[in-house]
Order: sequence, then structure tokens, then C-alpha cells
Amino acid sequence: MYEDLWKDLKALIDRDPSTLDFFRAMLFKREFHMILIYRLSHLFFNWKLPLVPTLIQRMNIIFFGIEISYKIHIAGGFRINHGLGTVIGDATIARDVIIFQNVTIGANYPELTESKKIKGYPIIEQKVIIFPGAKIIGPITIGSNSVIGANAVVTSNILPNSIVSGPRSVVIGLRSH
Repeated sequence: MYEDLWKDLKALIDRDPSTLDFFRAMLFKREFHMILIYRLSHLFFNWKLPLVPTLIQRMNIIFFGIEISYKIHIAGGFRINHGLGTVIGDATIARDVIIFQNVTIGANYPELTESKKIKGYPIIEQKVIIFPGAKIIGPITIGSNSVIGANAVVTSNILPNSIVSGPRSVVIGLRSH
């Protein structure tokens, strides 16, 4: 845990021009506090302590408006920018990933849509950047060094080094006056 947390802190310092030093980042940067809370809840989950991971996870929800599952492993160098409204389910997240606010990374639910797809969570490979509002859903892989654009809805595999843009708008009807 400490090694990953140190990498998280270093990533925050290296990639955020408003962060001046380690001491101030640890004390004042909510981005670091969100990751610290996740790492503590994950630690207690690995120790198989009932209820404790859930209680710690709730601190992120209450204080920062972000939900990160304590069951997943997120590699070091993880960075959350703002974070408000972000939900990260039981996905797999590799090292040096950056996630912006209002991102959803979660499972598809084929039983709700009568889909033939298999239920599952995404795998986010290393050095991926996910911009605000993006939704990454289902048992898919986002290849390393990819960029997921703002408001993109991703439901299929993305090759490494890809840039994915948001969904196209479609007219679904007309309003009457």
C-alpha cells in the first residue's frame, strides 16, 4: 500500500502545477485524500475485516462525492482530478492512470436489458487518461496509453494508443410548440 500511495503522491506532484511539495499535497490536496481513503479501505478489505472497508469507503462518498470500490486493485501512480461524481466499480486499473470528474467505470447489466453479453467490469491498462463525463461500461479493455475524451461512452475494447471521442448526438424526436 505504501509504495502505491507514494507513487500516487509523486504523480500528483509531477502532473499538477498547483501542487508545490509533498507536505502540502498530503495536507491540502483533496485528490490525494480521495486516493488515501481508497487505499485504506482496500487494505482493510485484503485483511478480511468485515464492515471496516465499507465504513472507510463511505468517507469518500460523504466528503468528496466519489465512489471507488474497495474490492479492486488500483496500481500506483493513480491520479484523480477533481473526482466529484466519479464512480469506479470492481474494474482493474493499471499504473499511471488519470481520471477526471464525473467518470463512470462499471459493469454492464445484461439481465436488465435482455442482452446476450456477459456481465463484467472494464480493465484499464497503464497510462490511460479518462476525461470528464466518460462512461466505460462492461467487460472490455482500454489499451495502454489511450485517451478517452469527454463524455465518451465506451462499451467495446479500445486498442492501445487510441484516442476516443464522445458520442454522436442523434435526433430522437421533435417537440411540439
